[in-house]
Amino acid sequence: MHPRRLSHVLLFSSDVPRSVKFYSDALGLRLSDQSGDIIAFMHGAHSSDHHMLAFAKSEGPGYHHSSWDVA
Repeated sequence: MHPRRLSHVLLFSSDVPRSVKFYSDALGLRLSDQSGDIIAFMHGAHSSDHHMLAFAKSEGPGYHHSSWDVA
């Protein structure tokens, strides 16, 4: 099995709004939607996917999961 591309990544963050601001400023990602300061989804400027990167509130940083597009 060979993945075609990385679809999205979800990371844990102790400060979801701060993470959104950082990735918006640093990489130009845009907010797709959010639920308060609990979870946020971000997409690229020319992406057709709902999100490329997501953050879920947690007591500390960490990796939750990644999703890959496969045949």
